[in-house]
Amino acid sequence: EEMDTKKCREARDALSNTIITRNANGKGRLRSNSRVNSYMSVLSAVFTSCVKHFGWLEVTFDTGQMKAPPNPSNVLGKLPETGKRNRPALTPEEIKRLLDACSENQKLHVAVYLALCSGVRREKIWALKRHQVDWNKGEIDIGKDKNGENHTIFMVGEAKNLLMGLAKAEGW
Repeated sequence: EEMDTKKCREARDALSNTIITRNANGKGRLRSNSRVNSYMSVLSAVFTSCVKHFGWLEVTFDTGQMKAPPNPSNVLGKLPETGKRNRPALTPEEIKRLLDACSENQKLHVAVYLALCSGVRREKIWALKRHQVDWNKGEIDIGKDKNGENHTIFMVGEAKNLLMGLAKAEGW
């Protein structure tokens, strides 16, 4: 009941300005704005539950509109976030080194090549079965991805040659 926007701002600033370390040795870094925003979202959910579900905060009506203590975490808004993580793509030299390192194991080489060409997750590639490969259409039916959408890999060029070589070696 005593929480207000000022105290909520102080708590948010304390989260933002505290150096986090693993060994308490003073060597660390500040929390990211996205992490602080996540904590504030949890606090917002707590305030909402206090009003809606538990009735711990008084709600009164004034001139036909609901008047309640404002959710301090919502009043503050969110801190600016830098956006998505920066995941640089492999350079052509790195791709060549990776494929060369995998060349001793034919299955691994094909799996890594398919992953690089298609962007399909490792688990989906390792779970492939023979019946998912349609040689006539030149397609591999991956099935549903994590978003529930069907995914297909088109076999062209080197990907098709590598997969055909694997199929022959495995006796498909």
